[in-house]
Amino acid sequence: MIRKLVPKSLKLQWQLFKRARSDKQSGFYKNLGAHKGNTSSFHHKVSVTQPIKNNAGAINKIHNIKLSYQQMEHLIIQSGEYFSYWHVVPAPIAKNGFKKGRNLLAGKLQEDYGGGLCQLSGMLYIAALKAGLEITERHHHSIDIYTEETRYTPLGSDATVVYGYKDLRFTNNLNQAISIELEFKENSLTLHLISDQPFVEQEISWNLVSQTDFKVVETRNSNGEVLGVSRYRV
Repeated sequence: MIRKLVPKSLKLQWQLFKRARSDKQSGFYKNLGAHKGNTSSFHHKVSVTQPIKNNAGAINKIHNIKLSYQQMEHLIIQSGEYFSYWHVVPAPIAKNGFKKGRNLLAGKLQEDYGGGLCQLSGMLYIAALKAGLEITERHHHSIDIYTEETRYTPLGSDATVVYGYKDLRFTNNLNQAISIELEFKENSLTLHLISDQPFVEQEISWNLVSQTDFKVVETRNSNGEVLGVSRYRV
């Protein structure tokens, strides 16, 4: 009951404080990829393409994704360095230029600032898996809001991000530097992980293993290893 009386802004500040303290203690900041540079020699790619739905929220979604990508462009993540979505992208608020769009909050679709950013984080998650990067933090949505006819990405391949609470993080465990590139077309979006050396691209599969109380999806790589399990309320 008392928690419900605490303002949302104070809850967020407390979450940010706890996260910062934990990251400092773990040494995360020391290896955080935070430097931009020249990527003109990065000709090798691992790519993910998804459609951009032509609906009422598409314009704001594209705006938010482009605004976020401005922070990622030319960011070079060296071998052994970490990537954190929320250490690259600023808080999704009006003050930072973000617009309202469709977000899944508390299991319900609602309008909120930064709508559409989960598509960007989801594409980055898939690309990271295909490149063989080590995922250290990823969160799936709580429910599956799509049907098989409307689904534009496999169930289990999403990566929701909530500022202060849910991040997307990976470690560059490859022996090469990588960067992120985004390509916009009229009805689609392509995300590339790029490098100056070839990738050994993994074949990733998402397998529905149960749909009784929850839809349970296992994510596997080319070797059949389970990389993650996602559970969605039915």
